[in-house]
Amino acid sequence: MYGNRIAQTVAMLCWVGAVLAPQAHAQPGSFLVEIGDPGTEPRVLKEVLEVGIDDIVVDYRTIPLAPADFPADVSAARQGSYRLYGPGAAHWGSARLSAALGGADSRELYQWWLDCSQGKNIRKSISVIALKRDGSEARRYNLLDCFPTRWDPGEYSPSLKTQTETLTVSVGRIELTTRASDGSDDESGNVLLDIDAAETGGDVDGAWETWSGGEPMLIPRLTMPGAKYHTSTPGHKSVGEVTLRGPLTSGRKALCQWITETVQGKPWKRTVTVKEITKDGGAGKMSYNYFDCFPTRYVFPAFSASGTGNLYEEVHIKPIRLELQ
Repeated sequence: MYGNRIAQTVAMLCWVGAVLAPQAHAQPGSFLVEIGDPGTEPRVLKEVLEVGIDDIVVDYRTIPLAPADFPADVSAARQGSYRLYGPGAAHWGSARLSAALGGADSRELYQWWLDCSQGKNIRKSISVIALKRDGSEARRYNLLDCFPTRWDPGEYSPSLKTQTETLTVSVGRIELTTRASDGSDDESGNVLLDIDAAETGGDVDGAWETWSGGEPMLIPRLTMPGAKYHTSTPGHKSVGEVTLRGPLTSGRKALCQWITETVQGKPWKRTVTVKEITKDGGAGKMSYNYFDCFPTRYVFPAFSASGTGNLYEEVHIKPIRLELQ
C-alpha cells in the first residue's frame, strides 16, 4: 500500500518537473560545430566532443566631457560629478576544439594546423551552434578569421573512455546571433531584464537566474597629496558593474546584437532595467534603472557532449548612473 503511494508521488513529481521545466532552453550537451574556408560552404564536424571559448572582454575608456546626447537633466554629469565611461578596445582570446582521436574530424583539424604551419590555408570561420530540445537552433556563435596556434595530442590513460586531440585557434572576432524571443521562456528565472534601445527594438527577458552588482558608489579622492597626512573627500559618483547569469535561451536578440555592435564600434548606449521576479511570478516592487550602459564581458557556455548540465551564459554590464523606482 505504502509502496504504491510512494510510486504515485514520485510519478506526480516527475510530471510536475516536466511541465515546469523551461522547454526553450538549450539542451544540455547538444551542439553542432561548422567550419569553412572563406567563400565556401561550411562543413559540419560531427566528432567534436568539447568546445571552449575565451571570454569577450571590452576595455573602459574615459569620456572627458558629457556627449551632446547625454541626458540634459543630469547637469551634475556635465560638471564632472559623474565619471563618464564608454567602451574601448575589444579583446578576443582563443577557442579550443576537442575531437575523438583518429576520427575524420581530428584528422581534418590536424591537417589545418599542419597547413598553417607551412603558410597555407591559414584562416577559417567556425560556428558553434547551441540546439534546443527539439533540435532547432537556439544560439549561434560565429568565430571569424581563426587560425590554429597549437595542436595537443591529448593524454593517454587506460581509464579514459575516449581519448581526444585538441586544436587551439586564435579568434579574430566573434558575432552572436539569435532570434527574437517568442515569450516561451521569459518567466522561468528569478530576474527580469529589460534592454531598451531604438537600435534593437528592446527586449524583455525573465530567464536570468542570478543578478549581482550594480551598486552606486562615491569614489573618494585625496586632498593635499603632498602633505604629511593625506585627507580624503568625496569625489565623483560611479556605478559598479551588473553581472547576470542564467541558462542559455533561444531569445535575447537585443543582448546578442548589443554585444556584437559594441565590439564593432557601433552605437552602444542602452538603458537597462532590472527587477526581481517574486515567488508568485510577478515583478518585484523596486525597479533598478541603469542608464548609458555598455557590455564589458561575455562568458561563453561550456559545450560538452557529455551533457554535464544546462548551458549557462554570463554577461557583465557597465552603467554610468542609476535611478531607483
